[in-house]
Amino acid sequence: MQLQTLPSPAPDTDESLMARVRDGDYAPMSVLFDRHGKKLFRYCWRMNQDRQLSEDLVQEAFCRMLRFKSSYKDGHSFEAWLYSIVRNLQMD
Repeated sequence: MQLQTLPSPAPDTDESLMARVRDGDYAPMSVLFDRHGKKLFRYCWRMNQDRQLSEDLVQEAFCRMLRFKSSYKDGHSFEAWLYSIVRNLQMD
């Protein structure tokens, strides 16, 4: 008798995690930060060459992500949405 193995569940996409955050489940925020925090910092660093400012921008980007979570639309790239937030912060 052979045991049937079930396929392992696919990891949650950034888009599905952000949809959960938008709908009031804030637990996925840590996963999104773990996935994108360092890359976002490097992006900021390339723009301004200031460590403290880059750290502040990343922190503020995630705060704005929560504040404007309702503006995230299903089917759109989470990463593009997040980078547009930090790009706008940098310009401010």
